[in-house]
Amino acid sequence: MKYPEEMYIDSQIFAGDMDGSESNLTEKIVKIRVSHLCCVCEKQIPKGERMLNQKAIVEGQGWCSCYICLPCVE
Repeated sequence: MKYPEEMYIDSQIFAGDMDGSESNLTEKIVKIRVSHLCCVCEKQIPKGERMLNQKAIVEGQGWCSCYICLPCVE
């Protein structure tokens, strides 16, 4: 990681896209156990890498989760 973990968590990368239908938003840096697609650049990130995981309850959809690679957050 290039920056302290707190800076990634406080980045609010999707803040402009929030419409108020989200609740219980959580963000944390996780070491992924399986590969994931980045929600921003759509690149496949291999297992063992660190990503920002955002989870929230979205009205009409239930729990939603998004993984973002750290270069996209930077």
